[in-house]
This record gives sequence, structure tokens and C-alpha cells, in this order.
Amino acid sequence: MKWEIAKLGKIAIIRTGKLDSNAAVIGGRYPFFTCDPNTLSIDVWAYDTEAVLLAGNNASGNYTAKYYKGKFNAYQRTYIIESANEEELNIRYLCYALNQQLRLLKMMSSGSTTKFLTVRMLDNLDIPLFGINIQTQIVNILSAYDDLIENNQKQIKLLEEAAQRIYKEWFVDLRFPGHENTKIVDGVPEEWNWCKLEDAIQLDPKVTLTKERMKQFIPMSALSTSSMVLDESQFTETTSNSRPDRHTKEEVSYVITCAIGSTIGVLHKWSRDNFNLAPEVIADILSEVFLSGMLPLLS
Repeated sequence: MKWEIAKLGKIAIIRTGKLDSNAAVIGGRYPFFTCDPNTLSIDVWAYDTEAVLLAGNNASGNYTAKYYKGKFNAYQRTYIIESANEEELNIRYLCYALNQQLRLLKMMSSGSTTKFLTVRMLDNLDIPLFGINIQTQIVNILSAYDDLIENNQKQIKLLEEAAQRIYKEWFVDLRFPGHENTKIVDGVPEEWNWCKLEDAIQLDPKVTLTKERMKQFIPMSALSTSSMVLDESQFTETTSNSRPDRHTKEEVSYVITCAIGSTIGVLHKWSRDNFNLAPEVIADILSEVFLSGMLPLLS
């Protein structure tokens, strides 16, 4: 089996969408690809092609790569990647190859508060390239599993919707089994009681954990915006009682020293160059030094 390593920019055409993310429409006719893990919808299409849709930015650097064929639209920071030659590159194969490189893309991405990918990064990304027949065989095998996963996800969604309907019918509309023979008192079934939420559950309970005990850390990025399911792949284990990536005071002091030194260096060069750059440019440079160096350690 022969294969080679090819640069993505040599075998694919890379462009971006044009719209803002707020252009999404609930229940729209066409898919709208943004940097959100969930595909949104829109009523107007701008592209009719077969492509990989790669999220171009993400707060945690957790990007998604999706395959789609047909009419769609895209956010301005979403990359639309098409095959430059369909006889050499199967675009669905490329989607599988890119999904295997998402961890690398996370490491390569720039930015502090929000991670982002650049065209230059993508152009220079190494892609294992087999012959077109082998690519097609790989796609045929993996796509069968994709279909199974998609069907299971649809079933899960139907079950979640059914659970929500049952909850509303039983606990909001009070049409639970046997409701015909149940007396309603003060808006609730007899023997039920009203109470404040704080009396029924503990919000952020204070539990003392020994430092030596292994415990799970759940970052905000593991919380779903569309369901009650947590992304366990982002869980980490730690014996520390603080955030796992918390740095020591000594480490922070070195970063502060570095930031001060770099600030002085920037200002010194600016003066030596007769202030040829606008103050706004220098301010942006110093802000980037702070955001990329100090802020992650102080947050």
C-alpha cells in the first residue's frame, strides 16, 4: 500500500464563510456552519458543494470538522475546505483525516482568550494521502459506522424529547397517572408542598476533600449548551484542591518579570525607531503580551 504525506494547501481549496454567527435562524431551510459544535440553520444558502467545514476558532481550542454535501451557509470564521482534484482527494476521506488531527490543531492554534486557526497553519498541515481507491475504501468502512452513530443520536434525541413531554404532562400540566382521582390544593396535588429551591438542593456545597484524594476536575468547556450530558473526554483527575492548571506564586512571579521586561523592550525599540508605529499598534502589542503571558496564569 503506497501513500505519501501531502500539505493540505497543495491538495485542497480553503476559503471561509462570510456571515456573522447571529445570522442563524431557528428552523431554517439550510445548514449554517459556525464554530459551534452543533450545526445551526439558516434560510439562505451561499454554497452548493461537497466540503469539510472546519471551525476556525474556539475558546478552548476544541475544533470540529464536519463533512457536508449540498447547499449550506457558513460563518466568517468557519473554513470551507474542498478537494482541489477529486481524482486525487476524496473530500470525505479528508474529513476523517482532519478529525484525527484536531488535537494537533489545538496545539498549533494561536490566541489567549480565544484560540484560532490561520490559513497558513492549515496550508502547512500534513495529510496522509493514499491512492484514491484506498481513500474510497476507507470512507465506505467508516461511513457505515457514522450512519449507525447518527441513527443512535436521532433515537437519543427522540427519547429526550419524550422525557420532556412526559415531565411537562405530569409535573406542569399535572396530568400524571391517576390525576383524575387526585385533589388539587393550592395548585399542586394534595400532600405536595411548595418550597424554595435552596431548601431542596445544595448549590455549590462546601465539601472538604483531602489533598491526597484523587478527584475529578470538570472544566466549563465540558458543559453542553443543548443537553444535560457532560463531555467526559474533557474531565481530568487531580489531587490538588485548586484548578489543575493553577501555577505557583513563584511561576507567576517569573511571568510578571518577563512581561515587565518585554514591555520595556517594546517601548525602547519604539523610541529607537522614532515612534514610527502608531500608539494604537504598540498598545495592541502590549495587550497581546499581557493576554498571552500573564492573564492565563492570573485567571
